[in-house]
Amino acid sequence: MSTMMRMNPWAGFGAVDADFENMVRKAFGTQTAWVPPADIERDGNDALITLEIPGVPPEDVNVEVKDRHLTVSGVREQRGANDNDDEQVSVIRREIRHGEFARSFRLPAHIAPENVSANYRNGLLEVRVSGVRQPEPEPARIPVTTTVQGDIEND
Repeated sequence: MSTMMRMNPWAGFGAVDADFENMVRKAFGTQTAWVPPADIERDGNDALITLEIPGVPPEDVNVEVKDRHLTVSGVREQRGANDNDDEQVSVIRREIRHGEFARSFRLPAHIAPENVSANYRNGLLEVRVSGVRQPEPEPARIPVTTTVQGDIEND
């Protein structure tokens, strides 16, 4: 069995490509630099949305509810090659995305902002939306009445 590998003629320009992408993004104001992955789970009547945002300080994360949408946004700063003031360190390849990010999720009409809470731990943001699934109302039994018709006269 042979393995076929795709050749990328631009692979050697990884750092240059990232710099160019950032320059274009800044010049033309494209939307976001990256989109954090998310898991959505049901926990009883609640929804639990977990976003993976390692390297983003909690104070750089914004969670808001507006017009039936939950939006999580923020900024992950680029780590520089010279963060540790070592002039011998240089970037060979940069794959970790940085810059602004945003994710938006549509909420049911009955969800109010006070039904939403967020907790950040170990690079994961957990957003709990309480009461997404409303309990089914109990069936109301309607009594059935009968109407007695008058006696039918025999001829």
